[in-house]
Amino acid sequence: MRFAIWSVVLAALAVGIALLARQSDGYVVIVAAPYRVELSLNLLVVLVLAGYFAFHLLARLVETLVAIPARVRAYRAERARSRARNALNDALLAFFQGRYASAEKSASTAMESEDAKPVAAIIAARSAHELGRFTEREAFLDQARGPAPEVDQARLTTLADLLLSQGRHEEALAVLKDLSGRDARNLRLLRMRHAAETALRRWDELLATTATLAKLGGLSPAEASASRRAAHLGNLNR
Repeated sequence: MRFAIWSVVLAALAVGIALLARQSDGYVVIVAAPYRVELSLNLLVVLVLAGYFAFHLLARLVETLVAIPARVRAYRAERARSRARNALNDALLAFFQGRYASAEKSASTAMESEDAKPVAAIIAARSAHELGRFTEREAFLDQARGPAPEVDQARLTTLADLLLSQGRHEEALAVLKDLSGRDARNLRLLRMRHAAETALRRWDELLATTATLAKLGGLSPAEASASRRAAHLGNLNR
């Protein structure tokens, strides 16, 4: 469209110059001692227009050349983001398929992108945990830290879940208590806290957690009743 418009403009300009040239017999004298140049007015107009278009084309060329490094960087960054997205998708798929080694490998690739790094690091940590590689799990969780509170909550929730699965209930409960101040109505956190308090026989705390879960629909009436009964019996047997 722009090419067509410019073609029409240039054609109209050429016609105008041709008409002007037929009706004009003037000339221009340029004096720069000891030189004297005499040009017809028509030639001067043509030279001015040619100079303008030459300058315009040169400016566009310089602009294009200057922009090349930025375009290359943008292209490489977009290619890296695309690679990270694909790797993250592969990691998620492999994790849910139970192929934890592949999930960890793909997640490690996705971590090369800062945008995907927190989520990819959490997937890598969970995969390493399933493989019994707890040192690597801790390293991945450390890399999952991010400035956004949502990222930190996801990291700590994952940490609490993995500690629970190891039977490290005291440490898990400490993490969960920290998280409860941020999201007191989160059913996932409340259920994990319920499990930790049950394992640690924190009966008074368990009663409070059971009441909250029952109110939010996180426990069925039968489950809530059984939990209260266990807590009361636990208190009686102390």
